[in-house]
Amino acid sequence: MCNLYKSMNKYISQLGELLFVISILVLLFSFIMSFFYVFFFYNEEKYFDIYNAIAYIGFWVVLLAVGVKIIDKSPNSFLKSDSKETKSKKEE
Repeated sequence: MCNLYKSMNKYISQLGELLFVISILVLLFSFIMSFFYVFFFYNEEKYFDIYNAIAYIGFWVVLLAVGVKIIDKSPNSFLKSDSKETKSKKEE
């Protein structure tokens, strides 16, 4: 049963890392595309609902925060440094 928990912890930490990377990419791409749309294709006759854009960005920010929280809890993640200084601080 302990191996099951270890493997699930590993998969959940990988899910958090995947969620973090995807959230960053989607947020960057959505900002770039919104600027591209406003500069080149924005028509004053069409109505652009800013609240939908804020809700979309807010959704991805929440997913980004969840991914960071999962990565923060996982023991071996790419955001944590494996230097000796951090290990010695934890031991103290």
